[in-house]
Amino acid sequence: MSERSKRDAALKRVRNNPNNNYDEIVEGTRRYLLRKVSPGERGIISRDIFRAVIEKSPNIQPQEKRVMGAVMRTVHREKLVSPVGTVAQGSHKGLVTEWKRTYVT
Repeated sequence: MSERSKRDAALKRVRNNPNNNYDEIVEGTRRYLLRKVSPGERGIISRDIFRAVIEKSPNIQPQEKRVMGAVMRTVHREKLVSPVGTVAQGSHKGLVTEWKRTYVT
């Protein structure tokens, strides 16, 4: 099995797990991006979006935190964001993708 097919299978599992509240988080992410982030703005980190969505709807508690990977891929396919690079997440936490809000609405 190729790395791409493994990744796609993992994303599908995350999306299809009803305990992850995937649809609600995608909708909250769309609202956040369209209302709070200016087109062209860089420095968007999925962790920050996740915190904002959870703060707005505290009843949404996904079983797996990796649900944001699938969410960000979805809003990327919808052309709401595009990746611009990686940034350090803090000491010993590794790199995360940095996103830019696109001009498409």
